[in-house]
Amino acid sequence: MESMISLDNLKEGLLMIKGASPVSIVSITDPLDSGLRRTNNPYVSGRGKEAVCRLRKINKITGMINSHYDSAVVRRLERAINHERETNNLPPLEGDSLEIEVNSRFRRGESWHEPLIIGDTLTPLSVNKKDGGLAYLRVVLRGSSKPEYLDIENGEVVEAESLAQWLPEPSQYLNQGLPEDSVVRFVCYKLSSIASIKIIGQHYVVGSNLEGYSANAQRKIKQTAREFMSGERAVVTL
Repeated sequence: MESMISLDNLKEGLLMIKGASPVSIVSITDPLDSGLRRTNNPYVSGRGKEAVCRLRKINKITGMINSHYDSAVVRRLERAINHERETNNLPPLEGDSLEIEVNSRFRRGESWHEPLIIGDTLTPLSVNKKDGGLAYLRVVLRGSSKPEYLDIENGEVVEAESLAQWLPEPSQYLNQGLPEDSVVRFVCYKLSSIASIKIIGQHYVVGSNLEGYSANAQRKIKQTAREFMSGERAVVTL
């Protein structure tokens, strides 16, 4: 059975997590924030910055928090490089030679966020470099299931297929230098977008993040989270 918590409870609890920990998350986001196209979209009203979407995207993922993204990419690149060499009957690379090859493939960019460090302790949270304001949860993805789109006015699910012409292209992670089926998928969740989370065996619903939605929409979100956290909704391992 899940426990109801507030956004403040969520942040306080996450700041207490030490070391890498598995997590399951159901998030709710405005699809406009991730590039949903607006032109002739029946679910969007208004224009430009005044545009409002009555859909919410529900993502269901499993992953690791307090896990180092760069290190994960490097480990996979090292394995991929030496697998390629083995296939071509070449000796494995080690030490500086391997590091040089990894760095030639992994194009590290400048991130918009930075980890929140308290004292000498790395937390699973990040803040925006520009304003240091809103807190985000860093997650290295292990698995995900097909996103759902919810009409928050009536609580009805809208099939992704019917939105195909307005959906953006998925991220490709081309900077990692890894094959598409081996990339390390990483995401930062705004804490206010987390509807439900399971960590250290406990399932929580962030009640304050559901406020403002219709009763039908809240019921659907909670039902989706309950089914996902109980294993009734499978994820695809990434």
